Amino acid sequence: MSLPPDLQDSLLALGRALQTCRDDWALIGSAALTLHGIDAGDVGDLDILLSADDARSIAKDYGIAVQAPAEHSLFRSDVFFGLRLGQYDVDFMANFHVRKAGELHQVPVPETEPVQLGKITLKVATLDAMKALLTLFGRPKDLARLRRL
Repeated sequence: MSLPPDLQDSLLALGRALQTCRDDWALIGSAALTLHGIDAGDVGDLDILLSADDARSIAKDYGIAVQAPAEHSLFRSDVFFGLRLGQYDVDFMANFHVRKAGELHQVPVPETEPVQLGKITLKVATLDAMKALLTLFGRPKDLARLRRL
């Protein structure tokens, strides 16, 4: 698989950051689709779903203050923080929720497949899991990506 060097470098750095995780985690979004060989358009950032304990541990390792849950019209995470790895911003989202019909619904860490990049193994949401997430999110960009699958 051929990735742009800046994306590969950021994914390798992300994989190293996630090596200490004790619980399941998953790379989702456009980067996950790209690693499955799908043209998802530009990869704007890297999105990780993980446990609250692992998120707090990684934040501590990088000296980052964990943000209080922010209210967003569509999404909410009990633990959220961003980190710049290489040329990409990474969003770490723990106990992630999606608002549907005015109610928040927790989104579990989806089923993953291992993707090897050099000596790093990334846990990437399966294509079936990505289809379910894109359908659930339902934003225009998600539905456009869904049509590419």
